[in-house]
Amino acid sequence: MGKSTKIDILVEVKEHVNQLFKKQSSAQLVYHTFNHILETLDVSEKIVESYDLSDSDKEVLFLAVWFQNTGYLIDYKNHEQESISLASEFLGNQNYPEDRKGEVLELIRSTSSENYPTGVLQEILHDVNLVYTGKKDFFTKGVMLRMELEQCLGKAYTDAEWERIELDFLIKNEFRTHYAIENLSKRRDKNIKKQHSNLQKTKDDRKKRKAGKRFGRGIETLYRATYRNHINLSSIADAKANMMISINTIIMSVIITFAGTGFSLSSGITIERFRFTIPIMILLVASLISVVFAVLSARPKVTEKTITEEKLKERKSSVLFFGNFTQLPLEKFVEFLNSFKMNEKLLYDNMSVDIYYLGLVLDRKYKLLRISYNTFMGGLIICVLAFIFIFIYSTGLSNA
Repeated sequence: MGKSTKIDILVEVKEHVNQLFKKQSSAQLVYHTFNHILETLDVSEKIVESYDLSDSDKEVLFLAVWFQNTGYLIDYKNHEQESISLASEFLGNQNYPEDRKGEVLELIRSTSSENYPTGVLQEILHDVNLVYTGKKDFFTKGVMLRMELEQCLGKAYTDAEWERIELDFLIKNEFRTHYAIENLSKRRDKNIKKQHSNLQKTKDDRKKRKAGKRFGRGIETLYRATYRNHINLSSIADAKANMMISINTIIMSVIITFAGTGFSLSSGITIERFRFTIPIMILLVASLISVVFAVLSARPKVTEKTITEEKLKERKSSVLFFGNFTQLPLEKFVEFLNSFKMNEKLLYDNMSVDIYYLGLVLDRKYKLLRISYNTFMGGLIICVLAFIFIFIYSTGLSNA
């Protein structure tokens, strides 16, 4: 086979593989892309320059590089076998010599993790696939590979699991060609050290999260906003309760004063002077009930439950609430606060318990306040309706 034939088949394979990636659904492939094949070809040419290979060997190698990742388009799990099938079909259609076709297929087969590379061509292809481990963009490539594995295989890796996989891969796979050893080994060693550091950092972060020492500013903002909302809602409830107390006490004072003055100045008691007694009494009783519930809502209430160290340790009570910690000796109170410095999770748990009980207090306030408002509104409506009914009824009797 002459040089022109070699050039023709390499041109044909480029177009063929490009069409494969266009026809097949490759949206999930973010690492093993067509551009990735072009990058590996570029590296292959650089490594080949350091060897005295024949044109035939170069051609076989480049054909293997073109096809070794095409199997990911068909079956991700069995990509080696699919790559071999695609290469075999193409080379068969090109009437490629069977002996050299077998060499191409054997090269692709050698990329399996189960096979150990033997011979110059297999070692070159081995290093071509590992070249990214000796580059600065190793960690960027790792992120892309992780995304691809999660999308194509449905796997979900924790950060610690992925960092461990990457570190094990770096350690177990070494370069075999002179070019890669001389030009990429130093960066590979740096990547190993950095990967080990990343793994240790991930483990430390996980330990901190388990111990409650790494919650971040988001959770702090959440607690701060929740406390502020509870305080604002409590202030609003107290203001509404005070308003109901003021309105109803004024109404009761006016009714009582008016009734007392009327009795003391009158010379006699007639049915006409008592015809509006019923609506007035309804309003008086409604105002009394409304003001009672408003007072109950605004009345300060401090828990009278017995607080023990066991309840505090089991997160059943919060040491942050004054009604709780005032039942403790000073030494125990200081001891509990000091424990928050060592265990942030304990602090947040106590804050959560505190917020929960603040919510119970707010719930009680608003329930009592709702009863107060409903009673006042209902009494006022019934009073007005009774007044209208009696007025119309009295007017009818007078006209009769």
